[in-house]
Amino acid sequence: MSTTLGQQSAKTLVDGIRQKLESIRNELMAEMSGAMGEAMQSGQEIAQDRIEMSITRTGIEREAMGQGRPGRIDTGDYIDDFKHEAYQVNRDQLQGRFGWLDGGQEANAAGGKSYFELQENGFTAKGTAVAPVHALLDASEVAKAEFKKRLADYVKREYK
Repeated sequence: MSTTLGQQSAKTLVDGIRQKLESIRNELMAEMSGAMGEAMQSGQEIAQDRIEMSITRTGIEREAMGQGRPGRIDTGDYIDDFKHEAYQVNRDQLQGRFGWLDGGQEANAAGGKSYFELQENGFTAKGTAVAPVHALLDASEVAKAEFKKRLADYVKREYK
């Protein structure tokens, strides 16, 4: 005497597993999307704070004359043009970025670097060194750490 489990029951089991895995993938992508968006927003805020707090002699003089703020903010373009975006590249991949996404101001005649790039990385003008802001560098480290932490917290919470 014997019994046979049909192919149908194995197929049903495999289909159920596939559906469960697809559900897990969808939940994870939703969590990752939220984490990416929040990390990019945080990165933007950190960079803008860094720009605002990066005091220069020119900025202090400008503020004293009532013509701006003491950070690296004259017209506001340098801080206001710092943006972020997060989006889904394809079914299984997300991307986030922040910075001067539109490229910043036009390159100057001296060396071809944009104003934003000069401020970010530092430069020398008329024999005076202007310290770099490093807003992008500092903010990217924090944003990466925040993204990783949020995903680690999700895994601990959901799969303990």
